[in-house]
Amino acid sequence: MARSCAGLLLALAVGLPGTTLAQDTAPAAQEFGGLPPGEGREEVYGLCSACHSLMIVKQQRLSKKAWQDTLKWMTETQGMPQLPPETLERITNYLAEHYGTDGE
Repeated sequence: MARSCAGLLLALAVGLPGTTLAQDTAPAAQEFGGLPPGEGREEVYGLCSACHSLMIVKQQRLSKKAWQDTLKWMTETQGMPQLPPETLERITNYLAEHYGTDGE
């Protein structure tokens, strides 16, 4: 019994044909920290994860106006870089769509 368990563990450790390790099969949804696809996702991922966990973003349910105010506050007081208006609009649209209030 011990020998067959050791063999199984060794096979799992080195990989059997047709098997993969968990990190090799990570779902595509985990790209960009699990943010859903959409225009603005790359910017949100890059800017937000540079300073804090994306879980802070994902747990929010803010209106577009509240997201705009939050980004303004981060720029003015938290060291977030000033963004071109079109980039800021893309980010707030993304955040409001995916992490907005139910009414948006």
